[in-house]
Amino acid sequence: MATLKSDDKTIGHFAAWLSDGFSRPTAKFVGDMLEGIHSSRSLRLAEIARALGETCALHSTCNRLSRNLAHTGMAATIVDRILTKGAHSVKRDTRLVVHVYELRKPNARKMQYLRDASLESQADPDTAKAGRYQVCEILASNTGSVRYVPLLATFWSRHAPGYVSDAEEVLGALHRVLAATNGRGVVCMDRYSAMDTGDPAGDPAGDLVSELVSYFAEDPDIQFVSSLGPKDAGLVWRRQRSSVTELRERCEMRFGATIFKVTPPDQLRPPVEDGATDAYALYQQYFSATEDDLSDIAIQMAFGSLSVRHSKSTRPLSLIVMKTRHRDKGDRSLELATSYTGLASRKRILAPILSSMSAGDVIAAHRDTRNRYSPSDMQVLEYARMQLLMALLQAVLFFEAQSCRLKPPMTRLQPHKGRFQRDYMLPEDMARLESNVG
Repeated sequence: MATLKSDDKTIGHFAAWLSDGFSRPTAKFVGDMLEGIHSSRSLRLAEIARALGETCALHSTCNRLSRNLAHTGMAATIVDRILTKGAHSVKRDTRLVVHVYELRKPNARKMQYLRDASLESQADPDTAKAGRYQVCEILASNTGSVRYVPLLATFWSRHAPGYVSDAEEVLGALHRVLAATNGRGVVCMDRYSAMDTGDPAGDPAGDLVSELVSYFAEDPDIQFVSSLGPKDAGLVWRRQRSSVTELRERCEMRFGATIFKVTPPDQLRPPVEDGATDAYALYQQYFSATEDDLSDIAIQMAFGSLSVRHSKSTRPLSLIVMKTRHRDKGDRSLELATSYTGLASRKRILAPILSSMSAGDVIAAHRDTRNRYSPSDMQVLEYARMQLLMALLQAVLFFEAQSCRLKPPMTRLQPHKGRFQRDYMLPEDMARLESNVG
């Protein structure tokens, strides 16, 4: 296979690398789709065809692209090539950030496996609102780095043959990634990793994350850091099963730090759209606002850890408890379960904390890029063609990520550079104040 060179910066070069070894018609199709998706910022075949600007009739181009989407096995080949390439950048401590979201098609009727076939004949309008597919993305990023790599995106329907559970789909994706990295990488899930799924009236994100943590606890080959919800996480401390709330009270807060968080004032907070998390809305504000519109607030944090295990496993784990105090927001706490053990020093315990703090920023940055292509607008009907179309979108996002630079994390241990509105004073401000007094 041809080598993807660092100076191959056009989507055409990238398509040539990705389709190396394909037949000429297949390579042309891949190149046309990548260039069309990239240019049109759309997954609609009509928009892709229009962006190609071929001399033939538009419907002829659409028919050709649609016909080639039925190519059996191409989706797996594309995904594997991207994963193999991205896996080279994964080191032992690289975060493998997991994000599960829904691709909603509330008004579609003919898309395959969109709904339970037994409900298709019902005229209940609520049935139409239930139309949705699931996508799991795994993003590689090193703590403190300005780069990230979208390693894998898998697409499934809960009504497709062979579906077992969302947790099984996510685990399957993670095992593919870990096989490609030879076990390198630390799986990282924060509270926003699965916030865009399921019934908003319940806590589907907490259910999925809790289920995944129980799998991770049983597999010694998976290193992980995951936030925990208020529900029973199945943790055992000193041979006694305890709730997260009970463990939080028993944890000794041996260490302390000041964290600095960038946030817009309440009156400038963007509205939370349907399907969007508050974290993503804040990131959008952070990404687009000037420094004068943002506040950098200082928050006192105390933290410590307990040695625990999961009730389904004897594998040693750690529970990290963080308690923050802000004069306007009051006291809050966050708990992390992790495979890191021996967290006896401030430096060792901060490693998983910093990983978790900025994981949401990576998710939000990637989501900002992905949403420019409006994946929910795709209009192909057959399930296999949808999977190939999503694989091609993953290829475009992989290409875009090569030139993407992350902004500094919204939450960090040092003040953000720049003239933000602050609720504290920087050293240079203190020096200026002292000189004025003198």
